[in-house]
Amino acid sequence: MKIYSIDSEINETTVDMVNFDSKLFYWFELTPDELEELNGRIFNFQETCIEECKSRSQMAKVEFYDDYIFLVLNSLKFEEGNVNPDEFNIFVSKKYIVTTSKEEVKIICELQNELLNYKNSVFFSTDRSPSKLLYYILDRLIHNDYEIINKLENTADVLEIQILKHPNKQFLKGLLYLRHQVHTLRRCITPLRYIGDNLLGNDNKVIDAKCIKYFQQINSKIEKLMFSLESLIQYIGLVREAFETEMANKTNELMKTFTTIAMFFSPLQLIVGIYGMNFKMPECSWQYGYLYVIVLMFAVSFILFVYFKKKKWL
Repeated sequence: MKIYSIDSEINETTVDMVNFDSKLFYWFELTPDELEELNGRIFNFQETCIEECKSRSQMAKVEFYDDYIFLVLNSLKFEEGNVNPDEFNIFVSKKYIVTTSKEEVKIICELQNELLNYKNSVFFSTDRSPSKLLYYILDRLIHNDYEIINKLENTADVLEIQILKHPNKQFLKGLLYLRHQVHTLRRCITPLRYIGDNLLGNDNKVIDAKCIKYFQQINSKIEKLMFSLESLIQYIGLVREAFETEMANKTNELMKTFTTIAMFFSPLQLIVGIYGMNFKMPECSWQYGYLYVIVLMFAVSFILFVYFKKKKWL
């Protein structure tokens, strides 16, 4: 459990020192169990929200209550080629913001360190409020999603180069796996558009009017994020088309080789078929008849070879 009091500076405090009547606002970082313990003591959250924090729905959403906003968000991480969501929850009121998760969330830890070390002087300059802190969390979340999209694009680039150099069916597994990771990314990012629109609506007026401009920026960033995601999906589709084209070209080259071989042997089969018929032929009684047929077969093959070379079929 970590509790910070925030005004012109940020200081760590305790539960007993919390006073919602002061000019300060508070940032609570809690586990679901700690949140349940404090609910009813200093908070008055709905039980359904507490249960939501304990479960792992992995679907981002926002809900408005009389004096607070409840959000379910997913912070994505890219580890060993896998896109995995870290679910965390946020409660926002005019006097506090509560972040809760079962495990540490990277973007929350980074923002805490930044504020504690006063690296983000912009936050302390104007409009200090839980609403603005929520804006910074969402901004970090979107920036993190951009980084994952870039990593997936780099993976697709490498895969495309390998496909163009050595087209092989083993790369199809890589493409299908990459598409699965993008599907996970899309499933987690798409609800952000709904969340951005609803926060901008500010149904319960928890978000300060002077902070609405920040959430307009969030909406704009979400739209750009969705555009980048759709571009990535289209790019992976193009990579798959390139793979299918290369595999088709490879198959065509193989069929061309087989056809050429068949063209060489077809005239020879005709000659063998003619001389294999049960008729008396002058060549059969000639002492050089066998040699004549062999030379004829080699001559036909040579003529075909020269013809194919001239036509650049070989």
